[in-house]
Amino acid sequence: METLSKGLAHLTQSDQLQSLKFEASDESVLTLEKKPWKRIEGLCNFIKNQKDSLRKLHAYIPLALEENTILHITEAVSKLNELKKFEFRLNECDTCGPVILKSYFQDTLQKEIPESLRNEFQPIKSWNPSITKPLMKLQNLNEFIFKFQIPSQSYLKQNQKNQPNWFLDVMRALQGLKKLNKISITSRSGKELQSLEKKICSLVLGLREIREIRMVITGDIYLYDNVNFTCLNQTLREVNDRQSTRSAFMF
Repeated sequence: METLSKGLAHLTQSDQLQSLKFEASDESVLTLEKKPWKRIEGLCNFIKNQKDSLRKLHAYIPLALEENTILHITEAVSKLNELKKFEFRLNECDTCGPVILKSYFQDTLQKEIPESLRNEFQPIKSWNPSITKPLMKLQNLNEFIFKFQIPSQSYLKQNQKNQPNWFLDVMRALQGLKKLNKISITSRSGKELQSLEKKICSLVLGLREIREIRMVITGDIYLYDNVNFTCLNQTLREVNDRQSTRSAFMF
């Protein structure tokens, strides 16, 4: 991500793009720069420079363990006045679960570095991506696609626990986006989210402005998680049926 950011720092023209797709990890393991903002300043400024033209954004961050990095990027996205479609992928991969991230961090990102000189993965205290407030500012958003994995317990410091209550705040923020028609949320972090199922159901029921919502929350197949979201699946059917019967004039 730092390399991408440095390249984009040279592109200072405003409002040149209607769509943007980027994929980059926060490669803090490869840099001496410890301040997240300095690593992604060019990327964030490039996004903000498209505030009156960008309508579609696909942001894929395969490795995103530092909360401040996610915050800076979403704050930049919140400046996009005309954004209609936002696809956001965090720690999510189509071919592997979060158990692979440790190897990705230590081996893939450092493949050009001799093994004896590679940095080891350092456990994090928590993972609480602060995306709620920036998301609430996207009042012209029509479609939101969110794919994420919560880092498993093995990535945390000893005796620390993941508290995924931030996801409830995301759902509350979506209720306030009056032009939002379509929501798609996918995660293999069912083990971490299962205790919140009833609260998630309640928030889904409160989505009355949308046309369609899709949520697929499963366990991590690489960790053999066995989870069941029967209540959520039933709620999703009820909400989609309810919204489909509403007059098209409501949208």
